[in-house]
Amino acid sequence: MDMRSLVRMVKDKIANEDGSWVGDLVDMRLNGDLNMKQAENMAVIAFLCVEEDSSRRPTMDTVTEILVAHDEEVEPHLHPSM
Repeated sequence: MDMRSLVRMVKDKIANEDGSWVGDLVDMRLNGDLNMKQAENMAVIAFLCVEEDSSRRPTMDTVTEILVAHDEEVEPHLHPSM
């Protein structure tokens, strides 16, 4: 699977699922010992940062805001474009 296909697949999951898919991305050695909302936010940040259109990528200020608000939902307008 090429990188664009992987990015597209995860963007679809972010847009269409409840976040349960995040467990498939994290290191198995954590044995589920993680905050799933934080992990989901990290995945969203990662995929925002690889947006093809560079003007749609978040600023570092935005990334910092998301990380600081680690237990909150990422704002809908910040989700990767489809």
